[in-house]
Amino acid sequence: MSYDEEAYESAMGRFKTLQQMKERVEGNKLRNRVDVQILEEKISVLYQELLFLKQEMETARELFQSCENLFTKQTEAHKKLVEHLTLICTEHNVRRAASVEQLMQAMAGGSKSSDPSDSP
Repeated sequence: MSYDEEAYESAMGRFKTLQQMKERVEGNKLRNRVDVQILEEKISVLYQELLFLKQEMETARELFQSCENLFTKQTEAHKKLVEHLTLICTEHNVRRAASVEQLMQAMAGGSKSSDPSDSP
């Protein structure tokens, strides 16, 4: 074998070695690792769940706000009705007390005459 052939064989051997190293470097991608693929899949699934949960949370927040507004309105309406009933009861008791007083005076022979149609 001549010097040129040896040089050629040596160069080809070195070329093959470099080619193999290049292929290993190119094949050494992060995405080719099984652990990375598993983690990426888990991250993808969790991200989808997070999107779904965020939508559910927004819906629940809107529902809560709606219920809270309705509760506030109903509480105010209840308060007004109770106040109105309290006024009616107070007026009724005052008129009834006046009627009882008139009756007591009439029974005692008082000079005030009362017309039963005056009292409710």
